Amino acid sequence: VSALPKNCDIPVEDILDRVQKSGLLSAADLEPHTQSRPTSYPRWKARVQGVLWELKKKNRVFHDPIRHTYTFV
Repeated sequence: VSALPKNCDIPVEDILDRVQKSGLLSAADLEPHTQSRPTSYPRWKARVQGVLWELKKKNRVFHDPIRHTYTFV
């Protein structure tokens, strides 16, 4: 996430694509995330969302829920 450009809108799907293509995901990251509900959603996506939520809470990123983008500051 730290390698993403600052001060420009980045679609959520682009962020997820970058993480997926990074080559840093383990077999455990690819397992379904079932902590909150039964789903086939992989763990790594839940972790990315958690990081984005923390950054938003610390005002280091702005989220546009209508356009589904994040802006890193």
